[in-house]
Amino acid sequence: MTHDELLKEVIDMGRTRFMNYALRAVVELHKPSDTEKTWDNQIACQECSGTQVSDRSVAYPCNTIKTILKELELVRE
Repeated sequence: MTHDELLKEVIDMGRTRFMNYALRAVVELHKPSDTEKTWDNQIACQECSGTQVSDRSVAYPCNTIKTILKELELVRE
């Protein structure tokens, strides 16, 4: 399944229990690291920093969490 096909399927599912579990899994993966810091001493995202090709850590909240927070704000309006 391509990324576009997956995205379409997720959108078509709407707000279901699956969506709640999937979103929770993503948020649980993208958590602040207990030990890793960025070059400027910010807390790092454990998932993003662990998958980077370079030695640079990604600050928390990462783009994934920022996007989820942004979408949640839209839902609340």
